[in-house]
Amino acid sequence: MHMADALVSPVVGGAMLAVSAGAIVYSVIKTKDDLDEKKVPMMGVMGAFVFEAQMINFTIPATGSSGHIGGGILLSALLGPFPAFLTIKDMGSFVGQLLLRSIDRAERVFDAMKCRGFHGSCGFCEKQSIRLSDWLVMLFACGAFVLFRVVDISAALGNLLLR
Repeated sequence: MHMADALVSPVVGGAMLAVSAGAIVYSVIKTKDDLDEKKVPMMGVMGAFVFEAQMINFTIPATGSSGHIGGGILLSALLGPFPAFLTIKDMGSFVGQLLLRSIDRAERVFDAMKCRGFHGSCGFCEKQSIRLSDWLVMLFACGAFVLFRVVDISAALGNLLLR
């Protein structure tokens, strides 16, 4: 969600979990009643579309948070309220699983890096000064680029080799 950490107390979180579980059960019952064969693939495709479209975030000024398209509204308009709720629930579950897998993978990679001698600093991130040899290489590369743009190298080599 787009809010600061520890903003919701455990009591409120538990109450919302219970309300959400009830809403999921009710949505499953209502969706079973009027589900046709064409709606199930549409739920999957539209869920994937909304998942990708919601990756584009924009900042909300003076709040410190961000926002994205109202995917639930779009899904409700196209699928109906109960299938849309289930699709959003599945998207949230998918994102949560991706997040947990990413965190687990990052911890394993960090442990492997420590085993290989990583001590927490990146050598390429340190400020480097430009030496004279760096300037000379850059000047040579720029000169070669300008030369290749001005002179027709293939014609010059052809004339030189065919003589």
